[in-house]
Amino acid sequence: MRYTAFYLIEPRPSLRGRLAPLDDVDFQDLLPEPVMLSKEQGGRTVWMREDYALTVKLVFLASLKQYDVLQSDTMFEGLFGSARLNVQLFDRWWTIRELDDESEESLHPLLAEYSHLVDQTDNDLVNQWLEQVRTSQG
Repeated sequence: MRYTAFYLIEPRPSLRGRLAPLDDVDFQDLLPEPVMLSKEQGGRTVWMREDYALTVKLVFLASLKQYDVLQSDTMFEGLFGSARLNVQLFDRWWTIRELDDESEESLHPLLAEYSHLVDQTDNDLVNQWLEQVRTSQG
């Protein structure tokens, strides 16, 4: 069965300090941000979740080469300690986890069930939505 998996890639804390020598301030702000990648999976009988995660790691590293500041192998190696795109390099600077694929709407019954514990917000639109969730589930 084929399905779409979502992977959250987050930088390790040590990456931000590593970016300080770069002249590109925009890049210094961009690279430490979390990234979510989707991947079509399934249909391969011998592939496990870990196998797919490895492919996402490699694709992510390759995607970094699209930035001008990292196109040079010398600059890439100077920043990350290697010009090679491999799993060890990824694991040194980032973490990855596959997110559970559950729609927000599928959780509305739980919100309705516990609505007596939910406080109003300062947002009228959200409060109206909350009331709608409460009444549509009951």
